[in-house]
Amino acid sequence: MPVKLLRKMGRINFKNDNEKADELAKFMDEYFYRRMERNSDFKFYRINDPTEQKAGVDVCMDYHGKRYYIDEKASLYYCNTNLPTFALEINYVLDQTIMEGWFINNDLKTDYYMLMWPNVICEQSKEQGGLWVRKNVKNIRKTDFTVVEAMLIRKHRLQDSLSHDGWGRERLSAYAEKMRKMDYKYDSKIINEDMKIRFSGQLQEKPVNVVVNKRRLAKVATAVYLVSPDGYAKIRGVMGDINFGR
Repeated sequence: MPVKLLRKMGRINFKNDNEKADELAKFMDEYFYRRMERNSDFKFYRINDPTEQKAGVDVCMDYHGKRYYIDEKASLYYCNTNLPTFALEINYVLDQTIMEGWFINNDLKTDYYMLMWPNVICEQSKEQGGLWVRKNVKNIRKTDFTVVEAMLIRKHRLQDSLSHDGWGRERLSAYAEKMRKMDYKYDSKIINEDMKIRFSGQLQEKPVNVVVNKRRLAKVATAVYLVSPDGYAKIRGVMGDINFGR
């Protein structure tokens, strides 16, 4: 799956998730990565090997003889909501086994995250008397995306930012385990004005995430972009400073 999606449903349909992820990946390939290559010394390569994708690599980025690995994450189920946060995975359940989440798993090859908040077209709904509503996410295609806000963030710099507040990988993992032992369907702990830890036991994977405010993410981002079919705009950061942070 080229792009990993944040889910809010109780059940997971991997086929549908893959199809929607493919459409967003096509949008980013055409309107961001290819254009970035024309305007800079960067080269991008979409990775389709499932083994590499499981290792945290969706896109390879070559720059001045060095290769960096990007893991793409998208809040696709929250399109058009102006979502002010992003959920970073601490752990989840697979086949009754607790698995380390992508944010704290340093065995993955990921160097950077590309966190994305997509927006899509609206359409008239017959069920709602002709009201204009967001297009059903189940039917999303590449041409339906209007603007995607995308943050390129160095993984270890983001981890260091949370560690600075006393919430490193070990503490996050320990607190996630504590939440699971409480056996609640849903639980949330506010850390500070920028972060909270959330357990979603009602979902199939029962994830525990650290939910981080977008303004906090922007502070540690290497670059922030708005991407549309008309072009892309950098609204923060210097893309050429690829070694910014760890």
